[in-house]
This record gives sequence, structure tokens and C-alpha cells, in this order.
Amino acid sequence: MAALVRTANSYSISLAITWKTREVRRLNDLHFFNSMLRGIGLPQQPPGRHPARDAIKLAFYRTVTTAIKTAARIARNAPRAAPHSRSASARIII
Repeated sequence: MAALVRTANSYSISLAITWKTREVRRLNDLHFFNSMLRGIGLPQQPPGRHPARDAIKLAFYRTVTTAIKTAARIARNAPRAAPHSRSASARIII
């Protein structure tokens, strides 16, 4: 992200470069999934309190999100069916 800021008699450019480590991504996913679970009334402990539960939740969350993304990609790339006309279906019915 870049920002251009004008000061009294000059300009200043600010540049921020961010990255996420695997651990940060893992914690972000756990916080997000815990929030979803709380949203449906299931209280959750903060990440790290129950490492085994965290691993199960993370595996479930990532499996489901991967499946949803894959299904969406397939749906976007699927060939479109030709529209059916009313008269064509009427001719098929005997």
C-alpha cells in the first residue's frame, strides 16, 4: 500500500509492505472460525488453550473453504447450457 502525503512545501511517499507467516495465517483462520462458531451460539476458547481442538477446527475450516472455492471455480468455468424453449419441452411430452 502506498500513500502520497503533502506537507508544507513538499511531498512525502509512504510505502508499507506486509506479509503473513504460516503461524499468522493459522491464527487468523482460527480467530475467524471461532468467530463464526460464536455467531451460531457456540462459545470458543482463544487459540492455544486446546491445541488438539484448534487442529481439528483448522482442518475442518480449511477443508470446507477449499471445497467451496473449488466448487465456485468449477461453476464459473462450466459450459453454459442452452436455454430450453417452452415449445421444445411441450413436443417431448406425449
